[in-house]
This record gives sequence, structure tokens and C-alpha cells, in this order.
Amino acid sequence: MAGRFILSFTFCLFLINSSYSQQTTSKDNIDGIIDQAKSEMVRFNHDKAISLASKSLKDALNEDYKTGIIESLMIIGESRKQKSDFTEGLNNYLQALSEAEKLGSTQYKLFVNEKLGQLFYDWGVPEKALLYFEEALRISEKEKKTDDQLLNEIAETHIQLRNYSETLSYYQQLLRRQETRNNYEAEVRTLKKISSVYTLMKEPNYALNTNLKILEKNQAADDKNNTAVTLNSIGFLYRDLNQQQKALEYFERALELNQQLNTNGAKNDDIVSNLINIGVVQQSLGDYRESMKSFRNALEIKEESGSPVEVAVMHNYLASINYNLGKNREALDHCEEAIGLLENSDNKRLLASVYKKQSEIMQRMGSYQEALASYKKYTVLKDSILFKDQLAQENEKYKEFIAETTEKESKLNIIDQEMKTLELTNEKVKAEQEKQAVELMLREQEVKNISLQNEQLAKERQLQKLLLQQEKIETEQKDQEIQLLEQTKELQSVELQKKNLEEKERLREIELQKSKLELQESQLETSRERQRNLYYVAGLFLIILILIFGGYIYQQRVNTKLKTQYEQINEQKQEIEKINKNLVELNEEKNDLIGIVAHDLKSPLNQIAGMLDIIKMTASDKDDDQKELVEKIDKSAKRMKSMVTQILDVNAIESKSLNMNIISVATTTFLTEIIDRFEPAAEKKEITIDRQVDSNLPSIKVDEGYASEVLENLMSNSIKYSPLGKKVRVKASQVNGYVRMEFKDEGQGISKEDMKKLFGKFHKLSARPTAGEDSTGLGLSIVKRYVEALNGNVWCESEEGNGANFIVEFPVA
Repeated sequence: MAGRFILSFTFCLFLINSSYSQQTTSKDNIDGIIDQAKSEMVRFNHDKAISLASKSLKDALNEDYKTGIIESLMIIGESRKQKSDFTEGLNNYLQALSEAEKLGSTQYKLFVNEKLGQLFYDWGVPEKALLYFEEALRISEKEKKTDDQLLNEIAETHIQLRNYSETLSYYQQLLRRQETRNNYEAEVRTLKKISSVYTLMKEPNYALNTNLKILEKNQAADDKNNTAVTLNSIGFLYRDLNQQQKALEYFERALELNQQLNTNGAKNDDIVSNLINIGVVQQSLGDYRESMKSFRNALEIKEESGSPVEVAVMHNYLASINYNLGKNREALDHCEEAIGLLENSDNKRLLASVYKKQSEIMQRMGSYQEALASYKKYTVLKDSILFKDQLAQENEKYKEFIAETTEKESKLNIIDQEMKTLELTNEKVKAEQEKQAVELMLREQEVKNISLQNEQLAKERQLQKLLLQQEKIETEQKDQEIQLLEQTKELQSVELQKKNLEEKERLREIELQKSKLELQESQLETSRERQRNLYYVAGLFLIILILIFGGYIYQQRVNTKLKTQYEQINEQKQEIEKINKNLVELNEEKNDLIGIVAHDLKSPLNQIAGMLDIIKMTASDKDDDQKELVEKIDKSAKRMKSMVTQILDVNAIESKSLNMNIISVATTTFLTEIIDRFEPAAEKKEITIDRQVDSNLPSIKVDEGYASEVLENLMSNSIKYSPLGKKVRVKASQVNGYVRMEFKDEGQGISKEDMKKLFGKFHKLSARPTAGEDSTGLGLSIVKRYVEALNGNVWCESEEGNGANFIVEFPVA
């Protein structure tokens, strides 16, 4: 007996060990396949990786090997993400997250949440990415395993969402961790990112301080290459802060360091960049000779290793500097060099700029025919089809942006739907598990209840036996009593039956008589009711006929009137449509005629202006009367040219063919240049210009040419309508995402009637210029259209007799 027990026990142990050995071998095989899949994924063989991981997933599911399931799902999800199959990758990651939660592994939950954040970030859905990154951070902080990569990912996600303050918070937290480990390269990378965020926030001072810290770390690590880069960045920041001398100092230090590091021309591009920056700053400081040296040095380097366009840029810079120094011949030579390099290139804008500069130089040298020829080339290039092509490209980019936005919204909808579906699936699984647990409890309770019921039934059966015996005894006694009672009842029932029969006979006779009377009365009442109903029906029928006939007559009259009115309205509608069509055709013909006439007038006017310039240059042999006549002709030609330009502008606005080139423009410099142009006009009328322009104003987002015309018009009007010896105030400030510019004069103001038509076309106001200046009535109309096209606002605040304040706002860049 004992031998049999030992033999059975030994056999059981063998079976258990054999099963465990098979399970261990199976898991090892799954892990081996997973390692192969990882190797294929690292080699970017994503299809092979998916195939291997799918096999390991199937085996892991059969073995209920949770770790193998999670690892396989993660490889499949990552490979699909790398193939941009984000939807399927998302499903794999979410399944992996569900398995990790079942397993209760914080390590896998942290890993999967971070991978989900990376997937949504690459998919272009930073809102979802942030949720998973923050969940991963919460788990890592709880486990005290926070890593730098996760903090960096959260910061970069906040940049995508433009949450710059949150971005700074995470970058600074990351920097503190890196500083405790003295990780120089990581610290510099993070500081550069912080500087970039400050730049996005329009905080150049904070960006500058951050770059100064980077410079200290570069120098402490003796990292000369990065030191040169940082010096250049600091120079740009000082230039943005309008501290030109400081900017020059750092640009020169960067140049000196790059020249020391230059071996075999490796730093040529950096050196040229430094020289250009130095030359630009020297120009702004008025040091043209030193600026020329910098650009000549840059030109020598680019002539050896640069492209034709890069060499042309250097010649263009040198032409400008020589022109400012009065060296016309040298400036012209550089222009010709630049033109020769650019004629076969695609950079038409730079070529147009060089032609314009060449025209100005030749005019100064007295070569008016050549100046006119260069100016015509500039005009042709400026008005060429290139600008229309660029406008078409901008429209195409806008369409692509709309398409991307729509695609992103659809992605979000798909993701939300998938997330909801997965959440419902998880809830169903949980509910099923809870249901099974409850059913198990109920079954256990039922078993207990059944055992109690069995005990209770046994007791009740014993009690019932006793009760049955007692009932038998009582039943026998009752049977005897019942027999006696039944005999007595039988006698009484016989007597009652006799009495009942007699009573029934009498009742039958009475009921028979009553029924006869009731039948007669009902017959009479029925005949009366029928007569009344006939009368009612006849009267009602007559009333209905009268109403129907009257309604028919009334409806016929109404229909006749409606038909007449409809025909009249239809005729009026056709006449109105015909008139509107004629008006539209007339308006289009008017616009075409104005455009053709104005455009045809522009060329002869340009020729007249050119010939007048030649006459003025050779006017030394003319008498005073002839000179006066030439001046009058010149003024009339300029006025007529201005009117033609304004008419063309109005025509362009109405035909919606404005060619906008929206760029970021430095507000303070831009506004100051425009004010400076009107100083001579103000001095002629002894008018003081009060400048209230903040030097730290942000840049504005405008087309520089159109914005310049707007501000020049408002500045011109302020001087034009100001009496002699008064003051014009120009104020600029930032207000709610806009830069507001105000032009206030001390003239006669604008009446209430004039305010109503202030920005209308061809409306001349009752207020007149104080020195007999000209006005076409188109200026403010064009101003309003330009400002609206630039996404800005313009209005006027004025009371008659108290001057006028014209206010214009442009959006901050």
C-alpha cells in the first residue's frame, strides 16, 4: 500500500516538472521571437518586425504569457507608427495598455503611456499626446523614476500647443536635473530651447540673458565652435534690442573666433555670415567705409566658393554703400556686376532691386536716357507675372493649410471614436467580471438557503404529521355533527322551496305588466327622437351648403387677386434683374475703361516726367519765366501721375487684384522713416512734429509698400490741414494684439456731415488744405481699403474746430 502511494506521488511530480519545463521552454521561444522582431525593427524592416511580433503575440496569447503579449503588441504598434499607420498603431498600443493594467505592472504602464504620447505627437495631435505624457510622468514620479526624455517630450508638446509658460516650467525643471549631473551638452541644448521659447514669447531680454549663460558654459568647457555660434546669436539679440554697438562687439568676437578655427575653408560660410552682420551694423551706425571693408572681404570669399546669386548679393550691398558715399562710378560697376550674375537666375526680386538702384545712380550722374531705360526694366520686372505666380502659390499654400486642418479634425474625431469604443469594451469586460462574481455569490447563497430549507422542510413534515392526526380526529367529530345538521336543513329547505315558488309566480306577473308599459313608452320616445334628428340633419345640411358656396365665391376672388399680384411682382422682378444686369455690365465696363485709360496715361506721364527732368538739368540757359513754366508743368504732371496712381489703386481694390506680400516689419524704424520724409513739408509750414513712438514696439504683419502708402497719406493730411505754426502729434503704442498709430493735427476739424462720408470715394470735405494743397478725394477711401486688406482697422475722432485724430491699427507679427 505504501509502495503504491510513493509510486503515484513520484509520477505526479514528474508530470508537474514536465509541464513546467514545457511552459518555460515555450516562453523562451516567445522571447526569442520578440528579440528577432526588435532587431528587424531597429534595422527599419518594419514589415518583417510586424510579422515576427504577430507570431509571438499569437503564441503568448495561447500560453497566457502577459509579458510576451505586451512586448509583441508594443513592437507591432511601434512598427506601424514608423510606417505612419497611426490608427492601427494606436489600437495596438491601447491593447498593450489594457494588458499592462491587467498585469499591474507600473513599468509597462509607464512605457506604454509614453509611447502613446509619442504616437499622438508624431500624428500631429498634441492635445492627446499631452494627456498620455502627463500620465506617464505621474506614474514615474510615484515610482521616483522620472527621466529627462519624458520632461523634454512634455515641454515640446506644450510648444506645439503654444503654452509657452508651461514649456518654460518643464525645461527649467529639466535643466535643474541636468545641472546636478554636470552634463554640459545636455545643459546647453536645454538652454538653447529656453532661449527659443523666450524668442517666441517676444521677450528678447530674457533670451539674451539665457544666451549669456550659454556663453559662460561654452567658455568653461573650452568649446570654441559653439562659443562662436553663441556670440553670433547674442549679436542678433542686441541688434533686435537696437543696441548696435553691443551687437557689433559680439559679431566681431564671433568673426575672430571663426577665423582662428578656419582650416581648409571649413568656416567660410560662418565667416561670410559674420562679415555681413558686421557690415549691416556698421551701415546703421553710419560707418560706411568700415562697412565697405566688411562686404569686400565677404565678396572675396564668395567669389572663390559661392554661387552667382550669393556673389550678386555682395555686389548689391557694395553698390548701396558706394552710392551713400557719393562714389557713383564704383556703385554703377557693382550694379552691372550684379545684373550680369542675376540675368539668368530665378531671383527676379533682387534683379529688380538692382535695376532700380542702377536707375538712381545714372540719374545722379546725369545719364537720364540710361536711367529711364533701367527704371523701365525695374517697372517691367516689378509688375511681371512673377508676382501673380507668387500670389497663386500663396493661395495654394492656404488651400493646403485648410486641407491639413480638416484632416487633423477628422483624425481627432476618429481617435475620439476609437477611444470611446475601447472604453466601452473595457467597461463591458469589467461589467461581465462583476456579473460573474455576483452570480457566484448568489449561487453560494442559494446552496446555503437550500440546506436551510431542507432542514426546515424536515421539521415541517414532522409537524404536518402531527397536525394530520389531530385533523383526522376533529374531522370525524365534525362529520357526525354535519349529518345531524343536514337532516334538519333538508326539512327546512322543503318548506322554503314552497314559499319561493309562490313568491316567484307573483313577481313574474308584475314584471310582465311593467315590461309591456316600458315597451310602449320606448316606442313613442323613439319615434319622437327620429323626427327631431331629421329636423337637425336637414338644417345642418342647409347651413353647410350655404358655407361651402360662400367659401367658394370668396376663394375665387382671392385667387384672382393673388394671380394679378403674382403677375405684377414677376414683371417687376424681371425688370429689376434686367436693370441689375445692365448696372453690373456698366460697372465692369467703367472699371475696365478706367483701368485702361489710367494705365495708358501712366506711360506718357512717366515719359513727360523723364523729359522734364532732362529739361530741368539743362535749364541754365532758360529765363525765369520759362523756368517757372517748367516748374508748373512738372507740378501738374506729378499731380496727374498721383491721380492716375490713385485711380489705378481704386480700380485694383474694386477688382480685388491687390498683390499683397505680407511680412514682419520693424514698427519703430518703419514709422520713423515715414515721419522723416515729411519733416521738410512740416518745416515749410513751421509745423512741429511731436513724436511719441516707443522704441520697444513689436513688429507688425503687413505688406510694407501698402502700409507705407497708408501712413504717408495720413501723415500728409495731418500737415496739409494744419495751419501755419501749429503742431502735429504722431503716437504709436501696442493695444490688444495690434500696434496703434495716431496722427493728430490742430486744424479746423471735421464736421458731422463730413464724418459720414469721410472714407467714401471722390468725396471732398468742407475742410480745405491750409496752404492751397491739392486733393483728389480718393486718399482716405484707398487708405480704408488698404487697411482692411491688411487685416487692420482705421477710424477718425474729431470735433469741428478742435482738429482731427486719425487712428490706424495693424496686427502684431
